[in-house]
Amino acid sequence: MPLDRGLLIGDFSILWTERDTFAFNGRYNQQRYVNIWPRPVQKPHPPVWLPGGGSTETWQWCAKMDYVYAYLSYCGYKDGRATTRMEAIVERGYVIIGAPDEVVEQLTTVATDLNVGHLMTLLQFGSMGKELAKDNTKLFSEKVMPRLRGLFSAWEDKWWPAPMAQSERADAVPRARDRGGITKASFAAAHAAG
Repeated sequence: MPLDRGLLIGDFSILWTERDTFAFNGRYNQQRYVNIWPRPVQKPHPPVWLPGGGSTETWQWCAKMDYVYAYLSYCGYKDGRATTRMEAIVERGYVIIGAPDEVVEQLTTVATDLNVGHLMTLLQFGSMGKELAKDNTKLFSEKVMPRLRGLFSAWEDKWWPAPMAQSERADAVPRARDRGGITKASFAAAHAAG
């Protein structure tokens, strides 16, 4: 199966499922032998998420191909630049902030109004410090996510990667100290004493 053009989005499903090596003859890159390894676990291939900024043609193409169109533009570039005060950003709905109950209410409204089952959240922004971002993420995972999980439970979710079955997973490798090996702490202690 030689590919004689640039790699297109639709080619990924071929690349993920092709069992034999093949040649790739692109405009800028040529490969005599291509063998995708490791291959994805999910069969026939994982869901394809295509980011975009609002093109209706791309949206329609994704629907036709059964891909997820990950719409990335929450507000226009000019509108976003014009809005620099945090109060205006919140008021216009460009961000969702608040106590967990308020966030659950706002996200439920957004998800049901837009009929969106997968939301990409940014739980750190601006100059938010590491500890506050960690606290924010923990609060979201414990107080918000569990209350949103059943929002679209009646729908089949074929656009999220399926995990590998537990029986197919490799056994965990013991940590160095469990194998009697050298750890950073034991290495540092040995060199400090020596």
